[in-house]
Amino acid sequence: MKTHIYLSFLLLLGLQARGDDGTIQKWGVITNGIQMSIALDGRDRDINTNEQFQLLVQIKNLGASNAWSYVENVANSESGSGLHCDVVSPSGKDISPNIEFRGEGGGFINLLSGTTNSFKFDLSSICKFNEIGLYKITAQKAISQGEKSWTVTSNPLFVKVIRAK
Repeated sequence: MKTHIYLSFLLLLGLQARGDDGTIQKWGVITNGIQMSIALDGRDRDINTNEQFQLLVQIKNLGASNAWSYVENVANSESGSGLHCDVVSPSGKDISPNIEFRGEGGGFINLLSGTTNSFKFDLSSICKFNEIGLYKITAQKAISQGEKSWTVTSNPLFVKVIRAK
């Protein structure tokens, strides 16, 4: 009986971790009740060298209060307001772009308790994926609530780049 309950619990956890499209969602650590996830937009797959692709960025509020995140649709080098990606190439070289992305629309996004907001990020337009092998990508996003601000970090995303045919 204990084994049956334990297996049922594991199955329930597995179902809760799946997204609407059936893919497994991985999340970064919870920071002040906020959590962030990055994944390839569409589905997990291999990327051809220099292929254009987008990341799907999701931010969710697990806390009891509202959180505010400033987003605007421009790439810039200002710190603390946009999305920053750390990218490590297969050879171990840091190829992180030195610009940040601000999401679409402009203004403050109100992230209510228990909700998730998402946006797409065209990382391949500001970072070249021309080395064959496995890349590691993580993202950081500035979040604020009133006078308090902090940075939330995503899950690591591993993207395999193959030679274009």
